[in-house]
Amino acid sequence: PYAPLDGEGRHEVAGRGDGADAGDSHPHPRAALGTSPIEGEVGAAPQPLPEEPKPEPAPTVPPTPEPTIPPEPEPLPGPKPEEEPQPAPETPEPPSPEEVPVPPAQP
Repeated sequence: PYAPLDGEGRHEVAGRGDGADAGDSHPHPRAALGTSPIEGEVGAAPQPLPEEPKPEPAPTVPPTPEPTIPPEPEPLPGPKPEEEPQPAPETPEPPSPEEVPVPPAQP
């Protein structure tokens, strides 16, 4: 009880010094200091829950990324080749290469 009392006393003193209203309004200080009951409930509930689901999701997570990776690369390369051929012919247009060699050929 001494440890919590010291902590509570320190917080209370700071609150009172800052403002008597804060000290009087125990709901705030108590809520922060009295989080022990809340922590117990919240901590107890999440602790057992995460422990159980952890083992289940662990095995489910690894297999999920594996199948997801292969399908992604397949569709990506598909559209890429289609788009590549379109711009490819545009760049090597016959007029561009012809125009370049024509001027030097005249002289």
